[in-house]
Amino acid sequence: MVAISFAALITYILIPAAPPWFAAREGLSDPIERIATRGWELIGLPIAGQIISLGQGVVNQVAAIPSLHAGMAVTITLFFWARVGLKFKAFLVFYIALMFFALVFGGEHYIFDAILGAGYAVAVEYGCRTWERWRDTIDKKPAK
Repeated sequence: MVAISFAALITYILIPAAPPWFAAREGLSDPIERIATRGWELIGLPIAGQIISLGQGVVNQVAAIPSLHAGMAVTITLFFWARVGLKFKAFLVFYIALMFFALVFGGEHYIFDAILGAGYAVAVEYGCRTWERWRDTIDKKPAK
């Protein structure tokens, strides 16, 4: 989780990019309404909507690519993949698809951002696995 967060931070610094809702607010695209704060009153949690609204007011507005929401969903899936059965794997795939849908439908990310976040997760996962295997071979070498 630290590695993917650090990789994303470097990307945010090198390639600042506006999410869809920000581009729409600045008149660079069709209108997009952020929906994350809608509906909380209907389920009896108005304070949740207020907290999310406050958080959105101080969010980094140029941290769109890659989507860490999508990246973390894929990271969680990769962690569990070899540890669970087929039914739970289907749930994990559905979880990723639902996360992608929510991010794009809610105007928080473009689909490219989510795909890139997933790519970062896969790269970090396999990079860490490769590093761990390499470290294991170093540890097993006899001392001179």
